Amino acid sequence: MEKVRKIMEQCDSVQSFVLLHSLGGGTGSGLGTSLLEDLHETFPGIFRLSIPVLPSEDDHLVTSSIQQVQFCVKVPTLIKFTVFCHFLNSLNTQNVLFQCVMKL
Repeated sequence: MEKVRKIMEQCDSVQSFVLLHSLGGGTGSGLGTSLLEDLHETFPGIFRLSIPVLPSEDDHLVTSSIQQVQFCVKVPTLIKFTVFCHFLNSLNTQNVLFQCVMKL
């Protein structure tokens, strides 16, 4: 948080924070929501936008059930500490990226 504070001191007019992160694992859900909470407490007057990517339904890894639990646990934190939260579905995101690559 100290690095964020130092960067903020160099800015003239900070309007918002935008955080794009995953909700499917410990880093995205744990660190991402913790960062949002710290930003809320340290800079309460600045708009916070969260764009979390939802866990994939067709993930066949062992951690897939853990990802679903992490998602359920962290959603209330996102709602509490962000002004706006827009969820992205990882499968839809993959489809959009595939269509963009096909047009190149």
